[in-house]
Amino acid sequence: MIIVDTGAWVGLADRRDQYHTACRDFFKRNREELITTYPVLVETVHLLFNRVGVHMTLAWLETIQTQGVNVYSLDLAHLRRATNLMHQYADLPMDLADASLVILAEHLRHGRIVSTDQRDFHTYRWKNHHPFTNLLVANSAWRECILHLPTPTTGNHHDPRRNHLPTQPQPAGTSRS
Repeated sequence: MIIVDTGAWVGLADRRDQYHTACRDFFKRNREELITTYPVLVETVHLLFNRVGVHMTLAWLETIQTQGVNVYSLDLAHLRRATNLMHQYADLPMDLADASLVILAEHLRHGRIVSTDQRDFHTYRWKNHHPFTNLLVANSAWRECILHLPTPTTGNHHDPRRNHLPTQPQPAGTSRS
């Protein structure tokens, strides 16, 4: 099973996203089961509402259901672990969606993930010492995309799916939340 982060979902659903081609190509080629968490779905829906609208967001939700994407449910016991992880990685910072994916990796006993958030998932460790393997980074289209991105801009804006990755300027009136 491959773990899927918010950025990969948004990159797939938003044709204007700078990672769209790499994400689309990955999902087209993939033949393995996919799994994500409810915090990731919440974050994705929030971002997609702002980027592609309600109709397209609902279509995306219906698509992941018909494609059999698995959703891992966190319980109250996971909240303590998520909080500890968020404290441990507060300098990044780690949000609840990312913490839920670390917990999921610990449950699955592997860290095979698809994410546009290369920096954070290179830093995070499941079971405190196992690294994630970002399968999107291994994709040649992703590498090509990274090579042609502008350098990072400074500022306090935080996009939870692209922690400090090089970004392209957003058109006026758009929001990454």
